[in-house]
Amino acid sequence: MEHTPKKATEILSSTERLGNEARDLMDSALDQSRKTWKNVRKQGIDAWDTALESSQDAMQDAVTDTEKLVRKYPARALGVAFVAGALIAAYFLPRNKD
Repeated sequence: MEHTPKKATEILSSTERLGNEARDLMDSALDQSRKTWKNVRKQGIDAWDTALESSQDAMQDAVTDTEKLVRKYPARALGVAFVAGALIAAYFLPRNKD
């Protein structure tokens, strides 16, 4: 029975050591998760910014090309605008069912 307190002390010491190691592993995993999340978030923001810039450039190019075509073919542009307006009006205006 003399060895029982010694064994209990060893078990307690081992348990404390394992608890400390587990806590250290959890802290390390949490730090790594935070770093990974920050990296993924930064990559997402960078990708969004790149896509936004690309779409703005594409829209500006489309506007420039449209302006050139309207200047080159003003009568056709007027005809296309009229037809587009008529189609939109026909779609959105209420129809009389009388």
